[in-house]
Amino acid sequence: MTKVLVTGADGYIGASLCPHLVRLGWNVVGAVRSLDSVSMVDGVDYCGTGPIETVENWAPYLRNINIVIHMAGIASFPKKPVSRDYRLLEAVNVDATANLVRCAARHGVKRFLYVSSAKVLGESSGAVPISAHAVPAPRTPYGESKLRAEEQVVEICGEHAPAMEFVILRPVLVYGKKPVGNLLRLFRLVHSGGPLPLGRAVPGYGKSAPAET
Repeated sequence: MTKVLVTGADGYIGASLCPHLVRLGWNVVGAVRSLDSVSMVDGVDYCGTGPIETVENWAPYLRNINIVIHMAGIASFPKKPVSRDYRLLEAVNVDATANLVRCAARHGVKRFLYVSSAKVLGESSGAVPISAHAVPAPRTPYGESKLRAEEQVVEICGEHAPAMEFVILRPVLVYGKKPVGNLLRLFRLVHSGGPLPLGRAVPGYGKSAPAET
């Protein structure tokens, strides 16, 4: 049976992913910061690791693990950051990821899946759709931290190839039940019944189509 460690198991994506993996018949270990506030899912073996930037040794959580899905990290950043915000972002998103990859490689993990972000590609692609060949161009501290974490994954897994392969996903905004952040704000705006100024945000949006001849 496939045994997987999911970090951020109680997060927005992790809370849906873990029960899905259980339904697939996988043996799921869910790593969370604290067990006190977790909504337990049947079939998931939860473990409280504390803040991931403080975990030096992942060995207790990697026993017989075949796959690691790493999603834990800082997903939002203050508009007026101070130096400690940057240090924490680096410690959580970059250093903790690198440490987990190294520990996973030492303990025989076969695949490391890192959930990054489309933010590593920038804030907008203009008129050109984003593709798998797009060149990373992060414009925010968060995007930069996710790119540096990707680079750590590639480098460390390369050192242990072909023993441990890696997969990097760059999802865009994820929606579902009980949204948070900007998506929640957008939903509230829609439900308010007020006019949505989207026509001014997207060039050409809302203009009348040319008459057919």
